[in-house]
Amino acid sequence: MAGPRDSSARWGYEVQNKEEQSALKRLAILRTAAQLFNERGFYATSLNDLANLLNVTKPSLYYYVKSKDDILLQILHHAMGQIEPAIAAAEETGRNGLEKLRIFVGSYVHVLTGDFGKCLVLSGTTPLEPASRAQVAPAFRRIDQAVRRMIAEGIGDGS
Repeated sequence: MAGPRDSSARWGYEVQNKEEQSALKRLAILRTAAQLFNERGFYATSLNDLANLLNVTKPSLYYYVKSKDDILLQILHHAMGQIEPAIAAAEETGRNGLEKLRIFVGSYVHVLTGDFGKCLVLSGTTPLEPASRAQVAPAFRRIDQAVRRMIAEGIGDGS
């Protein structure tokens, strides 16, 4: 049994290492930025607005992100990262094309109602620099191709 001073064992929590702390701070920045972009729009939101809301200095933000473009790019990567498993789950568990499409759309809508998904819909890729836009284009193509496969399968199996 853990002693009274061993709070990590007693409470079941471990102290996070620096990498985990950094990842959590980056995620907090991205989530807050997504909320601001969703409420105000990408162009109407400044890094000063984000820093003020997070109660940090603007230079502190630059430790975790390179620019506003980088923030949106990371947000879109997070959204896409949530959509990819939805495709896999639909393809693995659906019995026919229609069922796969239903499973995917249900999961897709769930992703789009979260902060990152809303930002994907509301901001899109238009504000991104061309190089950043090119980084997320393959994920959009994978989603498009997966949906087309599901529809084609549904047509083929009559569902």
